[in-house]
Amino acid sequence: MAHAYYVTDRPDRAVEVLERALTAVAEVDAELALTAEATIAMAGLVDGRTAPAALRRAEALHGRLGMLADPPVSVLVMSAYFAARVSLPAEAWELAQRALACEPYPPPLEICNALIVTLALIERYDAVKRLCEDLLVAARRCGAIQELIGVLIFRAAASCDCGALAEAEADARWALERAQGIFRIHAASEVIRVLIERDELQGAEDVLQQCDDPLASRSIRVLRFLIARGGLHGAQGRLQEALADFLECGKRCERLDV
Repeated sequence: MAHAYYVTDRPDRAVEVLERALTAVAEVDAELALTAEATIAMAGLVDGRTAPAALRRAEALHGRLGMLADPPVSVLVMSAYFAARVSLPAEAWELAQRALACEPYPPPLEICNALIVTLALIERYDAVKRLCEDLLVAARRCGAIQELIGVLIFRAAASCDCGALAEAEADARWALERAQGIFRIHAASEVIRVLIERDELQGAEDVLQQCDDPLASRSIRVLRFLIARGGLHGAQGRLQEALADFLECGKRCERLDV
């Protein structure tokens, strides 16, 4: 249920569902309670409405990590993501490696996006590639379409960062054709980024025109959209519009504490 709320850009409801789950298990299953807490933090950190409380929870969990003899993989992933967001790349990499070493491998699909983002933020692109390949096999095996879309979008972003534009475009376009909600915002952003790099500005404009304006959303995915749209406006010589997009992106980064 929480994942469905997350995909449809209702993170407050996702957090509410997970809080109910935490209350139900807190007294009877300590490990599951830790998993619920970590998942609440990950779900909340990606939206301006829920980020302040989620950041406090993430910081508290990260601080308790040294006291946990065998932390659940979700706690390791959340802590790695938190460390990457607060510019501790060496710690983020150490925690990500611990998460990747957990059994069973690959990590659960519902937390995989946070781990991919962590690895990309600290520029461990070889690890991103290996993890995405393994996650795609797992997602296809169980028919997890939303998770498949998410992995392909994040792989597209990493491929674009590395200059592998053909691979990035193939992944992002496949995702865009099937994505809904916040995933569609992100997929469109990655297609636009690729087309700007290729100087195919009309193609990028065509993709932009097919998208609903997502600015009513407070999702972290809108940051990618604003960067892509601002980049397109800049390449088109529409500098005031580009500046407005980048400044709006900065304001949202502040609210998200990114």
